[in-house]
Amino acid sequence: MTTPAVLSVADTSSLQAALESLRTKSSIWSDLVLNRRAERRNKEWLSAKGIQHPHIGFAWDGDDNATGDWYPQGITGLRSSSSASEEKYILVSWYGKESAAHKGARISFIDVGDMDNIKYRHVLLVEPSNDDLVYKPVEIHAGGLASLGNTIYVADTHLGVRTFDASRIFSAEPDPSKSKCGVLNGYAYGFDYGYILPQSSAYSMTMSADDGKQGFSYLSMDWTDSNRPTLLTGNYHRENDEKYHNPPPKNVWWNMAGNRITSARNSLIHCKLQIQGSVSFGGSVWLSRSGSEATRALIKIALTTGRSKEFTWPYGCEDLHFSPISKNIWCLTEHPDKRFVFAVKSEEYQ
Repeated sequence: MTTPAVLSVADTSSLQAALESLRTKSSIWSDLVLNRRAERRNKEWLSAKGIQHPHIGFAWDGDDNATGDWYPQGITGLRSSSSASEEKYILVSWYGKESAAHKGARISFIDVGDMDNIKYRHVLLVEPSNDDLVYKPVEIHAGGLASLGNTIYVADTHLGVRTFDASRIFSAEPDPSKSKCGVLNGYAYGFDYGYILPQSSAYSMTMSADDGKQGFSYLSMDWTDSNRPTLLTGNYHRENDEKYHNPPPKNVWWNMAGNRITSARNSLIHCKLQIQGSVSFGGSVWLSRSGSEATRALIKIALTTGRSKEFTWPYGCEDLHFSPISKNIWCLTEHPDKRFVFAVKSEEYQ
């Protein structure tokens, strides 16, 4: 087994302190004013989309379903406290398409406590800038999300992992032109988004010292040991494609100290192509594989034997999230006019 390693950690929490001095205020994620509505989707609707054993899901509002400027990618969950008996919020990351006016990456905070009354809001991610604007948009693919407490981990294809503190979300000023991002005349702007979320730290990491620096395509939190959660990372790989030729396809588990990533724990070379997300629990690893109708699947691999099973999965499938409370596996799809978020019961996939 090769030895992964954390290369370096950049602390950017000073950006939060800078924002505190402005004419703005910070709040925790649970106090966000949610301004959009999603619509519940039932089992029959989800089954028609190619999901084996669907449980529940929802579709975005009309604008978010249709837009070609933003593509949803990562998914994770948040709960009000470590002792909470439900995971009330689902988070989804989006990246801005370079063909449009690039506005970086954003995260949707979605209240799924009542699936018949789903509300959500987009929050723009920002990082420190080297000019007088103080901060700038985070221009990454944001292909995967994980969370631990109030810390959100975002996959960075070229760097490793970035973190954001969901208890320090700052309000931003209205901007009808949707052109301002940064501090102007003492006010915070974010392309007319009502809230911005500043980066706390950035981990420059490699999946393997032997394989060279590989892209981080997805993330999740492994709760197999609830007292010692680990961060699971993985890379997307597609044969005969220079852009995505970063073998071998593998997962790496990372030890945590509080909310900090400290060192690699172990790894698994699974050799599966076009993997968009992964979770691990109950002695198995689960992979979300995109592709044609014949190849896309939810793949379950037993860690002890290496044996795998495949289940039908929808077109445009992306990242995975496992809820240690409900035992649901969450996923989402990315393509315009075909995007939705859904959950399945893990016990139905044996």
